[in-house]
Amino acid sequence: MGRSRGRWGVCAESLRRWRRVWEEGGASALRRHAATGRPPKLDDVQAQTVRSALERGAQAHGFEAGLWTLERVGVVVERVTGVPLSRASIWRMLTGLPGWRACSGPGGGQSSGTSRRSPSGSRTSGRGSKRGT
Repeated sequence: MGRSRGRWGVCAESLRRWRRVWEEGGASALRRHAATGRPPKLDDVQAQTVRSALERGAQAHGFEAGLWTLERVGVVVERVTGVPLSRASIWRMLTGLPGWRACSGPGGGQSSGTSRRSPSGSRTSGRGSKRGT
């Protein structure tokens, strides 16, 4: 095993670990397992409830302007599901929704403001500004 790096391109410790796994569970134990990761915070029913709520537009939820911000989306998500989400989780949720697409916000560029259009055509801002939340 001392020459394993040159021979197989891996370190000796990996070979020892793989050998131990193989001895304990056979070849099937060496197969790659799907990464499970953290479970989603919203189940499918909740995600659909959120999508339906967002499609009604920001003004339908009491916001003065029709622009969606991450904070506004977070408020709506928590109202309809009772689940608080971080800005990062909200962004991942929005980018995972089919039919949402990026469009430029104030200033016209990614760095000065990014917004997204919902399927209903209302915009959601990717900036996360606290103003006008």
